[in-house]
Amino acid sequence: MFVATVALDEETLYRCPVCGQICGKYDSSGFVKRWRSLDLGKNKFFIECVYPRLLCAEHGVRKCRIPWAFADSDYTQAFEVRVAYAAAKSPTNLVSNTNLPLK
Repeated sequence: MFVATVALDEETLYRCPVCGQICGKYDSSGFVKRWRSLDLGKNKFFIECVYPRLLCAEHGVRKCRIPWAFADSDYTQAFEVRVAYAAAKSPTNLVSNTNLPLK
């Protein structure tokens, strides 16, 4: 497993995920979050960073916009697009879980 720890720049750090405006800091309780990304060979790859909250005048308290992931997602955009492409282009029996025991 590989984990890349990154830091957001000041331009991106307190940007509202809904309207995109730069907002004020809400509190100092930013927690560390991990997003699942595409595998590196046989190893799982995660991106991790501090995920602060902000106070938008229009939308209230929100978590900041992350440039590599869709809002409220636990996966990177690259991972989600790859999974969606595989689901659309692969045969159904490869996408579905056929190893479940029958009841």
